[in-house]
Amino acid sequence: MATGPQFQATVAAPEGQAVIYVFRPEQSYAKAVAPDLTVDGSKLGAIQNDGYLMAKVVPGLHTVDIPYNFWTWGDQCAPATLQANAGEIHYVQIDLSSERTFLILATAVTSYCTLREVTPDVALPLIKQTRLSQQ
Repeated sequence: MATGPQFQATVAAPEGQAVIYVFRPEQSYAKAVAPDLTVDGSKLGAIQNDGYLMAKVVPGLHTVDIPYNFWTWGDQCAPATLQANAGEIHYVQIDLSSERTFLILATAVTSYCTLREVTPDVALPLIKQTRLSQQ
């Protein structure tokens, strides 16, 4: 679980930049896993359950990703790509889930990881419940 300060309010984008908030609402699946999060291939930090991270970026096309990692899902998440203009604030939500298939002698678990840009009206009620993912 993220242990940093509770999310309070969005920060205004600095002049000539945009802000991207990436958040992971509290979920019971993969609670203890904190996968690395990258923006444009550079590590932003490890995103903890019930946590958020923030990146300030220059205007342009940006990719938010969770690269493949043995401790995460086995399959890479499909990255979220967004166009950021100066002064804008963007929100990317991470959803982790699993599906169990019961076989005759075993159970197979398929994991899913989704990164998707969401609108402020979807993001704000969820991100307000999160804490900063501290490194």
